[in-house]
Amino acid sequence: MGNLDIQHLTRTGSDHAPLLFTCKGIIQNSIRPFRFIKFWTSRDDFKEVLKDNWNVEYPSNIMVQWKLRQKKTKQALTKWSRDMFRDTFKQLKIREEIMKMKEDLFELNPSTANRSVLQLAQARV
Repeated sequence: MGNLDIQHLTRTGSDHAPLLFTCKGIIQNSIRPFRFIKFWTSRDDFKEVLKDNWNVEYPSNIMVQWKLRQKKTKQALTKWSRDMFRDTFKQLKIREEIMKMKEDLFELNPSTANRSVLQLAQARV
């Protein structure tokens, strides 16, 4: 399949490994989707950024308020993440690669010790 790549992704909370299909030659949307990253919550200032940007009143109906709060919070968290963790996605990719290696090790030798090592790697992602 010349212009199609298939990649086995890391398992998260399941014994099924998701597949990622990448089609080459297709123009990608330049707008990057917002990604919530679990390790943000380990920072004390995360809740403050969240609260400061969510608890803003907008003079409109509840659904418009919801959308505006989401947008403002997304922008603030993206900026905060960039300022605090310049290499966030690099760190995340490294953790995912480590988890993939632990999954491969567990598949080769499904021992209790390897399961514990895999679960620890999964918790760090």
